[in-house]
Amino acid sequence: MVDDSAGLMVYDQLKQRCLPDTIEVIEGGLMGLNLLPFLERGGRVVFVDNVRGFTRPGSLIVLNQAQVIATGAEHYDHNSCLAYVLSVLPKVCEGTLAQDVVLLGIEGPPTERLVQEAANLSVFIAQNGHP
Repeated sequence: MVDDSAGLMVYDQLKQRCLPDTIEVIEGGLMGLNLLPFLERGGRVVFVDNVRGFTRPGSLIVLNQAQVIATGAEHYDHNSCLAYVLSVLPKVCEGTLAQDVVLLGIEGPPTERLVQEAANLSVFIAQNGHP
């Protein structure tokens, strides 16, 4: 769906870049609970996806793990899959929990400008933490 392609578009953008070895780019798509092993490696995790109802279309928003869990399906598609994954993570984690998990949301259709901004911001957050 075009209105739900932000994550894949940012993934494609990041795969074309020369990123530091400390940043791993994964296309999580509809992996659901299969994302858990990626969240048990410590470090920072930045999810990028379309969101709705947080701000005006054409904007980016950064939500921390607690905010994603609290919103559930109200503002996030895929039957609140990410909210569920993040809520069960502390209960099933066998590794080192990520120190910082955020969702970088693109509100509205992902334009070229928004995809570029989201790619830049996701790299910044991965290296420096939530601004």
